[in-house]
Amino acid sequence: MKTIYSLQPSSFCFGVEKSILGLATIIKNHPGEQIYCIHALVHNPKVTTSFEKKGVHFVESLDEITDPNAIIVFSAHGTDRTIIQQAKEKGKEVYNLECPFVSKIYTEADLFIDK
Repeated sequence: MKTIYSLQPSSFCFGVEKSILGLATIIKNHPGEQIYCIHALVHNPKVTTSFEKKGVHFVESLDEITDPNAIIVFSAHGTDRTIIQQAKEKGKEVYNLECPFVSKIYTEADLFIDK
């Protein structure tokens, strides 16, 4: 007879945890301000719902952000560097909560492209 074990989820990976804690800190440091996250912060609907209840707006592009004083957050999944630059050029406060592993991939890709 074979045994099947049911494992309970243990926790988030460090990149996801870093992003979640980062967004929680941004909310704390910017009370009452409009905070927009480009894409879902992480692949977890419960996390998204939790942050929506705290007033975070999740959008798919910069074009959806009309508030000139908005705080813009980029998700753990990474974002094209030109989009991050566009957000900075609009004069908005920008936070990049990208997973460090994803950042490393972007860096390696940039080095490859520059060769």
